[in-house]
Amino acid sequence: MVRPGPLLLLALAFLSGSHGHADAVGGLGLRSALAGAIAGGVTNTILHPLDTCKTLRQRHPQQYKSTLAALSSTLRTRGIGALYRGVIPAAIGAMPSSALYFGFYDIVKRRLTRFVANRDQQVNSRGGGGGGGGQGGSPLESGIRPVVHMTAAVCGNAASSLVFVPKEFVKQQLQTNTKYRGLGGAFQVVAHTVKTKGVGAVYAGYTATLLRNIPSAAIRFVIYEEAKILLESRLGSVGPREFFLAGAVSGLVASSCTTPMDVMKTKFATGALDRSRGLLTCVAEVVRREGAVGLLTGLQGRILWSTLFSSIGFAAFESAKSVLGVPSSSQAT
Repeated sequence: MVRPGPLLLLALAFLSGSHGHADAVGGLGLRSALAGAIAGGVTNTILHPLDTCKTLRQRHPQQYKSTLAALSSTLRTRGIGALYRGVIPAAIGAMPSSALYFGFYDIVKRRLTRFVANRDQQVNSRGGGGGGGGQGGSPLESGIRPVVHMTAAVCGNAASSLVFVPKEFVKQQLQTNTKYRGLGGAFQVVAHTVKTKGVGAVYAGYTATLLRNIPSAAIRFVIYEEAKILLESRLGSVGPREFFLAGAVSGLVASSCTTPMDVMKTKFATGALDRSRGLLTCVAEVVRREGAVGLLTGLQGRILWSTLFSSIGFAAFESAKSVLGVPSSSQAT
């Protein structure tokens, strides 16, 4: 089982920087982390009602046949307020996880980009050849770009999951259990869970989350960065509209590929499955009870949510970076 504590300390140490150009890059990373926190809070607040419906659909697939059915039933029986259950803890909790997610991604991407650019410059100077530079202002060759972005995305997601998983656990308990309300309810969830099941229970679904989020993050950031570069090469410059479009495409593709692991993560976090039985055993149980289609429960809702989340999130992140004076990676390397 993955132990989150040491990983969190390592992530924070790396984010702060400690050698070479680390002070400059680390400062940019911290500003990127702040931009990520802002983007995470804004995006989670806007999309929380849709996320509530997605969670209810995955938690009670027999009761809610679609995300739209969950929305309609919740509005009819519990009112609009039920769609916003847990929104404050979710928004607040999203900020540190999004800060780690974007900050760690940005600093790893900058360091890897600088390393590859310096290596290529040394090779070219020894060989006397011309530099190959990437398209759209990127200092990286098109062949190595996806590797850099994928590596940075994996690092960012591994770090952010240390905060994201307990935040999701609390949020989903608030969404599906009417006896918990608001910030006080969030503390009650944590206290009750730790008292009855131990601290490890707050990380229910941690492995499933990594198995879902790491591939999702890799796909999402690679497609986003490539789409952004393509748009810049065609249009000459990019802004919020282009960031929104690139984010939408990346979110659609990533969510389509990783829905089964999202279903498993939700079932672990809400107690529908016993995580101690192991991931593969639980997957087999879902297939036995619901058929293979059970692993795609909430697919339409998740695609919609993820597409909106990525488009709004990336546009908000890039806008916040601009306000905070964080240059593009090509300028910063």
